[in-house]
Amino acid sequence: MVALGNPKVDIKHGDEDHLDDDINSLKILGLNAPIQDYDALLSFGATLSLGQIQPMKYHPPARITHNEYIIHNADQVAIRFLILFNG
Repeated sequence: MVALGNPKVDIKHGDEDHLDDDINSLKILGLNAPIQDYDALLSFGATLSLGQIQPMKYHPPARITHNEYIIHNADQVAIRFLILFNG
């Protein structure tokens, strides 16, 4: 589980423009993302995405395949569960 705090959402992957004092993390939008209609809200407030992957359209286009989350403070991370998918 990651405490994103006050995230900046962007489509480009660059370290130079999200280091403001009021920004705690960065969410970079990717070309694909799960359909949010099937998200499961867990009892402790986290969201688990269960939907099919769908292509996303942004202008300018995203540069990475899937969403990426970047945090700069390790204190914002706590491993709550580990899931292994065998496919």
